[in-house]
Amino acid sequence: MTPRRILLGAVFLWCALIYATPLLELHGGVSAAGFSYRFFSHICNQLDSHSFFFDGAKFPVCVRCTSIYTAFFLSVLVFPLFSRLQIFRSSSRWLLVIAAVPMAVDVGLAAIGSHTVTTMTRLVTGAWFGFFIGIVLTPLLQEVLAQVLNSFHKNLTGVYHETEA
Repeated sequence: MTPRRILLGAVFLWCALIYATPLLELHGGVSAAGFSYRFFSHICNQLDSHSFFFDGAKFPVCVRCTSIYTAFFLSVLVFPLFSRLQIFRSSSRWLLVIAAVPMAVDVGLAAIGSHTVTTMTRLVTGAWFGFFIGIVLTPLLQEVLAQVLNSFHKNLTGVYHETEA
């Protein structure tokens, strides 16, 4: 299995848990849904006013986090299309800034009272951030996974093996 497939699978499972939680709650998987809510409570505020609901059941993360993770997954999925563009190889610091500015402006203006944060601004700024962070982090995460796989393979077989990112 390639590092890209492992990364794609892991991010897919992360997102699947987010989207499955309200379904689990609605269809009797209360203990599994409870685990998901507790797990995600460590990384998200989970405020009702900031969250998506499906048929009355709340997502385990807020709108912004849901859109960040979903867009991150989509960026990992389409990364091969972007990896060929020179801008994504040479200017990752600027991409991080570009990714963070809309969300920082949204939150910052709301903090000083000159802007009202809405579900739409949370969704759009989160998706923007998640997509660009995914484009920046995907090659780095694939490289780390390649090294881990290489080390694991070497420990099992005693042979160094080139893995394809």
